[in-house]
Amino acid sequence: MSSLCLHQPFSYAALSLGLFDQVSLQRSRLIQPVAHFVWLACAIAKGFSLVTTFDRPSLAPFFQKQRQGFVKHSVKSLLCSYLFTDLLLNSQRLAYRFAYLKFESYNCISEPYLMLLCINDNVISIRTAIPQDVPYILELHTAWNKDKLTSLSQGYLSVSYNANLFREMIENNDICVFLSKRGLEGYVLVNTTHESEHVDVVKECYFQLRPDAILKRTAFSYQILIDTPLHGTGFFYRAQELYFTHYKSKYDILISTVSKSNKRSISAHRKAGWSFIDVLKDCYIIEYVI
Repeated sequence: MSSLCLHQPFSYAALSLGLFDQVSLQRSRLIQPVAHFVWLACAIAKGFSLVTTFDRPSLAPFFQKQRQGFVKHSVKSLLCSYLFTDLLLNSQRLAYRFAYLKFESYNCISEPYLMLLCINDNVISIRTAIPQDVPYILELHTAWNKDKLTSLSQGYLSVSYNANLFREMIENNDICVFLSKRGLEGYVLVNTTHESEHVDVVKECYFQLRPDAILKRTAFSYQILIDTPLHGTGFFYRAQELYFTHYKSKYDILISTVSKSNKRSISAHRKAGWSFIDVLKDCYIIEYVI
């Protein structure tokens, strides 16, 4: 996803917020050294002109003082200009401090960004998915399917979806994607567009345990996928707090199932506060009240 790759985290945040475009940032980086040179040249030229233009001894102390004051002022201005532009355009540390930025438009496809999150010096954006994301979502989804993996130690997906179902979920605003300069890092979804026999069985079991939940906005078939680079970073828990803000406007309860053999997923969901409420054949039924 080359269109999503930006070299500077601050540029990434600025472009996401619409504060700058990529062209203006590139121009600013070109102008920066030129501006520094002009400042220095002006300071030197003005200082020499004040000393060499006047030969009258009686005025020498006055112009010597003025020259010193001007040079000091010019040097201070030069340093301030350099530090400001350097911090603004090139400082990654400054970007990381301000990367945790909230966005107000949680449910608007035209303004899809939800949040920027800093994980181990990587800025991850969490936003609602758009149709252009489908090929990348499908590629990652397929790669983590249980049947495609040679090792299951890092987790896996038990339920498969196709491109058409992903598009329908995007139309319902039920998918959030995780993006970095590397590309797509993962996604989270709630499938309310297509229900299977498995979901029907889960519903029946759940409503027997929680009859009062029938009156609540309960979403089944929740699924989350986080790619390997973010494993062990705490992203699962930290991101959950953010995208739940999006789902809270539509649902009160999220339900999913986790295979008993998927040890990594079981551990991650327990740490993130999910409740394991029942056992259904070879899987657990898990619940999260938003």
